[in-house]
Amino acid sequence: MKRLASLAGGAVLVLCVTAVAAPAVPEFAAQASVQLHSDDGLHRLVLPLAVLQRSQRQDLADVRVLSANGAPVPMAWAEPPPTQTSTRLVAVPRFAWPAVAATAGRHAPVKVRVDAQGAVVQVETASSVAPAPPTVAAQWLLDLNRVRRELGAGERLLALRVDWQTPAEGSTVHAVLEASDDLQQWRPAGDALLLDAPGVGGAAGERLSVRRILMPSDTSVPKYLRLRLDPAVPLQRVDAELQGRSDSAALDSAQVRFEPVPAEGGAVREWVLDLQGSVALRRLQLELPQRNTVASFQLDRRAETRDSWQPVASFTSYWLLRDGRELRAPGVDLSVPPSRYWRLRLSARSPDVGAQALPSTVHWQAPQLVFAARGEPPFSLQVGKAHAGPQDVSLAQLIPGYRTGEEFTLPAATLGEVQAVTPPSLSLTERLSRSTPAERRRWALWAVLAVAVGLLAWLARRLMREMNAPPPP
Repeated sequence: MKRLASLAGGAVLVLCVTAVAAPAVPEFAAQASVQLHSDDGLHRLVLPLAVLQRSQRQDLADVRVLSANGAPVPMAWAEPPPTQTSTRLVAVPRFAWPAVAATAGRHAPVKVRVDAQGAVVQVETASSVAPAPPTVAAQWLLDLNRVRRELGAGERLLALRVDWQTPAEGSTVHAVLEASDDLQQWRPAGDALLLDAPGVGGAAGERLSVRRILMPSDTSVPKYLRLRLDPAVPLQRVDAELQGRSDSAALDSAQVRFEPVPAEGGAVREWVLDLQGSVALRRLQLELPQRNTVASFQLDRRAETRDSWQPVASFTSYWLLRDGRELRAPGVDLSVPPSRYWRLRLSARSPDVGAQALPSTVHWQAPQLVFAARGEPPFSLQVGKAHAGPQDVSLAQLIPGYRTGEEFTLPAATLGEVQAVTPPSLSLTERLSRSTPAERRRWALWAVLAVAVGLLAWLARRLMREMNAPPPP
């Protein structure tokens, strides 16, 4: 019983010392200085990856901007940057397709001569039947090799613009497209009803005009198109309409490595990436370890290790040498919620690509916040508190007469190096005054436990005395 009493007393002493001598926990884990470059009252601040990695909230609710005296300033989160679209026209070389192809089908005696780059040089018939005059041909071969070469990053083939000589009374033309990459196998690529006619009830000289053939958005640009017009009209020009999309704010990027996860037997068909913070990826550029490799992958994500993996995208990556040039797969565009953990898996039929790590480049849209420079400088940013609640307001509340995208016209502040916050040395009274209700409840539970252990020790000591007392006479 003496041993039991000693243990109980020791437990009480340990609990008391822990409660008094436990180091103070800082309110936020990291901080950085905020430098203003304008006297305006509202400023815009871009958050780098280091801030996302320090945040303990997926919604970044633990981010604060403070004035010199430590008071939080009014702030709001910027909306996603507006997407800007632009279009441009690229002239498409056209060649009259001999009329015999309309009846002879795919095996028509037509010869197409191309140069070393695949560009069409001449189209002629090998039969004794003379082709129709080029200006009124019912079918045309369109060479898209130039379009493919000039297609920029983020651009796609939106439509074909067809111009033909139209009579005063107008005309209606049914256009049908077929696509091919080898001039042998042709596949449907779309159709449209083209129109050019005088307007009804409009101003003098007004005409109704539909001259665009929309292209499928989910297919790549073929090398060749075959255009069939019904009825045949004098074709004057064909242009490829290219559409580009860009964000008003550039994407941030970082070089990362997907680390291999060996399976049973040592084979590697899975790789994982820990970004150390929740990041909403917008693009992934994967680098394969060996040339002349083609592999199909599945990309998954999850916010926490306890969560299940969620599928994101399936894609094929390649690194090939062809015609003396290296061909690499383009980056994969993504639109997913912020996540910390990412996984790459080889598809079931894809061959192994090796057991080494997979270098990659990830791109994301850096979050931006708008804050009012209330109080005295210097200002600072603090981040990293798991139980912090959001304190932001809406942009309409912060910016008078707010219009969409207006926050991106505000002067930009710059953020200094993100550094860990050293816990201050505080007395027990100071810690109690600065504690949150949740912390005070936790300490109260520890106090109740300490009292219970002390009571058990007192009862054990009393019982021990009663047992060691001499029996009554």
